[in-house]
Amino acid sequence: MSKKQFIIFSVISFLVIQGVVTYVVYEKTAEQLQIAAADSLADSTALDSLAIKAREDSIRLAQEQLERERERQRLDSLQQQLALLQQQNEQLKKLQEAKKQQEEAAENLTRTAKEMAKIYENMDPARAAQIIARLDKDVAVEVIRKMKKRKAAQIMAELDPEKAVEFSQYMAMKN
Repeated sequence: MSKKQFIIFSVISFLVIQGVVTYVVYEKTAEQLQIAAADSLADSTALDSLAIKAREDSIRLAQEQLERERERQRLDSLQQQLALLQQQNEQLKKLQEAKKQQEEAAENLTRTAKEMAKIYENMDPARAAQIIARLDKDVAVEVIRKMKKRKAAQIMAELDPEKAVEFSQYMAMKN
């Protein structure tokens, strides 16, 4: 082989080897780029997945907080209703106690009026009329009602006419 041929052979060999090395480097680089792109895509997908998870968690927490707020408002409302009902219950108890006392007072008045009626029936009508005229109107009317009608008429006849009218009207209104 001549020198010229040797140089040509060496240059061609060098070019072939350089082409092969370039191809191999290109293929490796392309493969690494694909891997890097895939990794980047995977990282991006993972980041997107994390971002979605974080957003879902944020939404869930907001919903839980909203639900807690609604429950707190509901509880506050129920507590206010309970306080109102307790207050109404206390008022009702007071009214029941007042009614019971009124009934007891009415029973006492009825019992006392019966006893007083018997006493006044045995008195002189003029004297009984003087005493009854000074009694409280409720007591006087109740005593007159408990008397026998004939004796009540005699006592009413002895009363001052204005007092007799007042008692008569009061009796008519209470019926």
